[in-house]
Amino acid sequence: MAHRPRCHWPYFADFAEADCRVGGSLFRRGRGASRSARALLGAIGLCAVACTRTYAGAYPAGQGQIIVTTTFTQAGGQFDRSGKFIPTAQFRKLEATAYAEIGVTDWFTAVIKPSITDATFPSGSSMVQANSTGSEIGGRVRLATWNDLTFALQADGVLPSLNLDHNTALLTDASGGADMRALVGYGFRIGSWPSFVDLDFGYRWHVGNPPSEWRGDLTLGTRPLPMLLILLQSFNTISDGRGLPPFTRYRQNKLQASIVYDLNVWSLQLGVLTTIAGANTPRERGGLAAVWCRF
Repeated sequence: MAHRPRCHWPYFADFAEADCRVGGSLFRRGRGASRSARALLGAIGLCAVACTRTYAGAYPAGQGQIIVTTTFTQAGGQFDRSGKFIPTAQFRKLEATAYAEIGVTDWFTAVIKPSITDATFPSGSSMVQANSTGSEIGGRVRLATWNDLTFALQADGVLPSLNLDHNTALLTDASGGADMRALVGYGFRIGSWPSFVDLDFGYRWHVGNPPSEWRGDLTLGTRPLPMLLILLQSFNTISDGRGLPPFTRYRQNKLQASIVYDLNVWSLQLGVLTTIAGANTPRERGGLAAVWCRF
């Protein structure tokens, strides 16, 4: 069995999950793409690499979106077990993630999320590099709509990573698991700006040593211009226990701000993110760039 060094930061797996949830109903503009263009976008969806989830509903059958995201973060310190910031050796993480959603029926949306992560962080007296190819596959079911409210459930299986090196086990999602969450979306206006808020709460079960996690995420989106979407997001994770070495209790609270500019069926996203609070977790700061397409 590979040696697992004790690490200062037991939580590493899944920023993006860099998770960038967005308002699908506000995002879909310009449906005038040709049939061949839609076929091309569908083919891209089978091999692209992205990160995000949509508004709590489901896509119409045969429609969907793909978001290809690269995120880079680094930290020169961490929040200790009491939540106090302390300087440490440099932490860096580069992540490429895909998030593809395709409407199977008008109430069920299939979800596929391949990803790859490269993280460098202090462990004991040395620096450790860990890699992960953890991916997810699952689906979202729209339960009900009422006026401007939408309710849904999403379930994803987390696939085990390839054993890229002996430190892969230091990433929380490396051995696989499952994720279940409830989602609520609400559409409204801020003055004349079409807007939405998206809230989800769920539980992620990890196979192996990492503790499982409670997760709660919040997204506020608004369109000051027809081609411009502003996203403000909060991603929050709390472990449900200590787990087994090298893992221990942790929590993480991140904020992300980004803009999405529409170019017909294609869009570009740029954003920044930071960890504002936590325990046994690095204080990450960084940015992201993404290309979106819808079909």
